[in-house]
Amino acid sequence: MNSGYIALSVVMILSASMLVYRWISMYKNDFVIIALTVVFVSSLALFLLSIGFRLDRVGEELQSVKRTVIMNSDELKGSLESKLRSALRDFEKRIESIEKRLYR
Repeated sequence: MNSGYIALSVVMILSASMLVYRWISMYKNDFVIIALTVVFVSSLALFLLSIGFRLDRVGEELQSVKRTVIMNSDELKGSLESKLRSALRDFEKRIESIEKRLYR
Protein backbone atom coordinates (compact mmCIF):
# COMPACT_ATOMS: atom_id res chain seq x y z
CA MET A 1 0.00 0.00 0.00
CA ASN A 2 1.22 3.42 -0.85
CA SER A 3 2.02 5.99 1.82
CA GLY A 4 0.04 8.43 -0.30
CA TYR A 5 -3.13 6.57 0.64
CA ILE A 6 -2.36 7.06 4.32
CA ALA A 7 -1.71 10.76 3.76
CA LEU A 8 -5.02 11.09 1.90
CA SER A 9 -6.76 9.35 4.80
CA VAL A 10 -5.29 11.88 7.24
CA VAL A 11 -6.43 14.73 4.99
CA MET A 12 -9.90 13.16 4.84
CA ILE A 13 -10.08 12.99 8.64
CA LEU A 14 -8.88 16.57 9.10
CA SER A 15 -11.15 18.03 6.45
CA ALA A 16 -14.21 16.22 7.80
CA SER A 17 -13.36 17.38 11.32
CA MET A 18 -12.99 20.99 10.24
CA LEU A 19 -16.15 20.85 8.16
CA VAL A 20 -18.20 19.54 11.07
CA TYR A 21 -16.57 22.01 13.45
CA ARG A 22 -17.48 24.95 11.22
CA TRP A 23 -20.95 23.61 10.62
CA ILE A 24 -21.71 22.93 14.28
CA SER A 25 -20.09 26.20 15.46
CA MET A 26 -22.69 28.14 13.48
CA TYR A 27 -25.37 26.92 15.84
CA LYS A 28 -23.73 25.71 19.04
CA ASN A 29 -20.33 24.35 19.98
CA ASP A 30 -20.96 20.70 20.73
CA PHE A 31 -17.55 19.04 20.89
CA VAL A 32 -19.06 15.59 21.40
CA ILE A 33 -20.45 15.70 17.87
CA ILE A 34 -17.10 16.86 16.54
CA ALA A 35 -15.25 14.09 18.40
CA LEU A 36 -17.70 11.46 17.19
CA THR A 37 -17.29 12.75 13.65
CA VAL A 38 -13.53 12.37 13.95
CA VAL A 39 -14.00 8.79 15.20
CA PHE A 40 -16.47 8.03 12.41
CA VAL A 41 -14.30 9.40 9.62
CA SER A 42 -11.22 7.74 11.12
CA SER A 43 -12.94 4.37 11.15
CA LEU A 44 -14.08 4.94 7.57
CA ALA A 45 -10.53 5.78 6.52
CA LEU A 46 -9.14 2.71 8.28
CA PHE A 47 -11.82 0.57 6.67
CA LEU A 48 -10.90 1.83 3.21
CA LEU A 49 -7.21 1.29 3.92
CA SER A 50 -7.86 -2.28 5.10
CA ILE A 51 -9.79 -2.98 1.90
CA GLY A 52 -6.82 -1.67 -0.09
CA PHE A 53 -4.41 -3.88 1.86
CA ARG A 54 -6.63 -6.92 1.32
CA LEU A 55 -6.87 -6.23 -2.40
CA ASP A 56 -3.08 -5.99 -2.61
CA ARG A 57 -2.74 -9.29 -0.75
CA VAL A 58 -5.28 -10.98 -3.04
CA GLY A 59 -3.39 -9.66 -6.06
CA GLU A 60 -0.14 -11.11 -4.75
CA GLU A 61 -1.82 -14.46 -4.09
CA LEU A 62 -3.24 -14.49 -7.61
CA GLN A 63 0.22 -13.85 -9.03
CA SER A 64 1.57 -16.72 -6.94
CA VAL A 65 -1.18 -19.04 -8.17
CA LYS A 66 -0.52 -17.94 -11.74
CA ARG A 67 3.18 -18.81 -11.40
CA THR A 68 2.29 -22.19 -9.88
CA VAL A 69 -0.15 -22.98 -12.68
CA ILE A 70 2.44 -22.06 -15.31
CA MET A 71 5.05 -24.27 -13.67
CA ASN A 72 2.61 -27.17 -13.34
CA SER A 73 1.45 -26.82 -16.93
CA ASP A 74 5.05 -27.01 -18.14
CA GLU A 75 5.59 -30.19 -16.11
CA LEU A 76 2.32 -31.63 -17.40
CA LYS A 77 3.29 -30.80 -20.97
CA GLY A 78 6.59 -32.64 -20.60
CA SER A 79 4.90 -35.63 -19.01
CA LEU A 80 2.26 -35.83 -21.73
CA GLU A 81 4.86 -35.54 -24.48
CA SER A 82 6.90 -38.40 -23.07
CA LYS A 83 3.82 -40.61 -22.68
CA LEU A 84 2.64 -39.81 -26.20
CA ARG A 85 6.08 -40.55 -27.64
CA SER A 86 6.16 -43.96 -25.98
CA ALA A 87 2.58 -44.70 -27.09
CA LEU A 88 3.42 -43.64 -30.66
CA ARG A 89 6.52 -45.83 -30.71
CA ASP A 90 4.46 -48.80 -29.53
CA PHE A 91 1.80 -47.99 -32.13
CA GLU A 92 4.42 -47.74 -34.91
CA LYS A 93 5.88 -51.10 -33.90
CA ARG A 94 2.46 -52.69 -34.08
CA ILE A 95 1.77 -51.16 -37.49
CA GLU A 96 5.15 -52.39 -38.78
CA SER A 97 4.43 -55.90 -37.52
CA ILE A 98 1.02 -55.84 -39.22
CA GLU A 99 2.62 -54.60 -42.47
CA LYS A 100 5.21 -57.34 -42.33
CA ARG A 101 2.47 -59.96 -41.94
CA LEU A 102 0.54 -58.53 -44.86
CA TYR A 103 3.54 -58.55 -47.25
CA ARG A 104 4.62 -62.13 -46.51
